[in-house]
Amino acid sequence: MGVEFDIIVTAERVESYKPDMPHFIYAANDLGRARVAVYEQLHVAQSLRANIRPANKLQLANVWINRGVCQLGQKGYGAELAVPDIEFASLAEFVEVHKQNVAI
Repeated sequence: MGVEFDIIVTAERVESYKPDMPHFIYAANDLGRARVAVYEQLHVAQSLRANIRPANKLQLANVWINRGVCQLGQKGYGAELAVPDIEFASLAEFVEVHKQNVAI
């Protein structure tokens, strides 16, 4: 993808599994220490329940990679409450659009 990750948050490190909030809290704290403001953060994920919904709760901008596994409004475990800011069919599609819209 041609980028370096600013932080890495793992279940082992936070001793929790998504959609529990420790992942997002650790990430926010790590990024805050790196002086990355909330408005500069973008959460990119496939899971409506485990990623997009928690990102909504924290008011993080987010991208849903919709691989056709589930649909918006699908009932179960809070997925029906998820509201992605934008949707792409694949990570490759997202990266391509990003490259077209950002001076690299």
